[in-house]
Amino acid sequence: AEFQYWYWAMMQKPLSKKVTAMALTDIRIYQNYASPSFYMISPRIRYAPFKPLELEAHYSYIENRAKNLFKYQHRFELEANTRFYLFKLLKTWNRNRLELREIEDKPFEDHRIRHMWQFNYHVNKSVVESFMFSNELFFSTLQADFVENRAIPFAVNFRFVESLITGIYFMMQHKSSLNWGSNVLVGGTLIYKIP
Repeated sequence: AEFQYWYWAMMQKPLSKKVTAMALTDIRIYQNYASPSFYMISPRIRYAPFKPLELEAHYSYIENRAKNLFKYQHRFELEANTRFYLFKLLKTWNRNRLELREIEDKPFEDHRIRHMWQFNYHVNKSVVESFMFSNELFFSTLQADFVENRAIPFAVNFRFVESLITGIYFMMQHKSSLNWGSNVLVGGTLIYKIP
């Protein structure tokens, strides 16, 4: 178990009423290393045919440090998601993702299914946009079992200008490779919506 810091930033550009282009970058710093140990860049496209359904396709290129060596990963991701209000109070996001992964030195077979529920309570007071909590499960098709759980018991988002949302969060990451022990994470987020 270790302490980690994660930070991701995303740009979004509507192409039409139903189609949005996105680009995400993700950098992570692990406790045992003084410099970033995980890099990801991910162009994405979202198609929302009707409410509350959203369909997404992503390509992600990743460099991940393992035993002091960086290994690359190509990841092709397909999502079917829904967004709706629960009890008229919580903006709810249900994300369902299939990840097809090619990892360096491994055959193209260790894929994952990810299932997440996220709940946002919108405040809209001053610069505080919302409070959020979520939970995400990871299922490995190679191991035919659940291999990871990411729980965010608390996050807060801020909107300083109309097109920019930034936030901080606290996460507990439980992994089967750690005998379901946990890593403690603090993270930051930024979303810029291009008009």
